Amino acid sequence: MTDLPAPPAAGRDINPHPGSALREGGDLRVPVDALPSNFNPCTSTAASPPPG
Repeated sequence: MTDLPAPPAAGRDINPHPGSALREGGDLRVPVDALPSNFNPCTSTAASPPPG
């Protein structure tokens, strides 16, 4: 692991709140810069029939 310096405070997109002020549930959205080279949108394990 490479030790990278922390970004400058002006470059951070953080809005800190105490845990008691947060609501339960919700969605965590993480931006993805690129898809992996082995990504295959045509493959789904949810639609596959059970083995046997």
